[in-house]
Amino acid sequence: MKDLSYISITAREGIIRAYSNLWNLQKPSELEGLEEKLFGYPAVRVMVDQGIEEANKQVDLERYSQWSEPWFQTVVQFLPVPEKLDEYQGTYKSEESSTLPPVPKKKVQDYISTIEGYKQFRDKVDEIILHFDFQKVHDVMEMLGWKWASWRDENEDQHMNEVPSVYVLRTRAYQMLLDAVEKNCGGSGGFEVRTYVYDLVDENGIPYTPDEPDDFEHSVHLSLKFVVEEQGTVY
Repeated sequence: MKDLSYISITAREGIIRAYSNLWNLQKPSELEGLEEKLFGYPAVRVMVDQGIEEANKQVDLERYSQWSEPWFQTVVQFLPVPEKLDEYQGTYKSEESSTLPPVPKKKVQDYISTIEGYKQFRDKVDEIILHFDFQKVHDVMEMLGWKWASWRDENEDQHMNEVPSVYVLRTRAYQMLLDAVEKNCGGSGGFEVRTYVYDLVDENGIPYTPDEPDDFEHSVHLSLKFVVEEQGTVY
């Protein structure tokens, strides 16, 4: 595990803010001790380090600048859900004495190669498509005059510069969710998809490594949102 002491107060505050926004943490009780959990639990710090490394790759690709909001949002994609943070609790170890094993860099497709993993992912896709309010998105686009340059309806008829139908919105979102397996995130026409996998841990706060290929000890996070307005510069 790398030394994270180089993380400035500004960066820490940005990561905490992005994490709180991602999971809608607003109550004092929800925010209390959050900094200690994110930066004090050794296993979580491994994930923070992974997130920073991935975010900095995007800086190298000039997708956005370091410590921008997209940078913070990339970092927190690697962190567990709030309900799981306490499961990573353990005695704090210095970087020199830490014996935590490196966490392998894996994408979602690495975790869903098993039947159980694939079923978990597809169940989440189906749940999102079933409960997402595409009619509301269509109504908002109608109100704003938000048109797509071109799209095909259920009859394969081509439409140019029109507000997409509910059917097309649902179909596009469904495909984006499936594509997220390879890309981990994506966006098109106002939709934004994010997905990642977090590992469960043992009683010592160490990420669990299954002995058997079918021993599925991971949880897939998958989300779909329609963004009308967002702040932050993406290069």
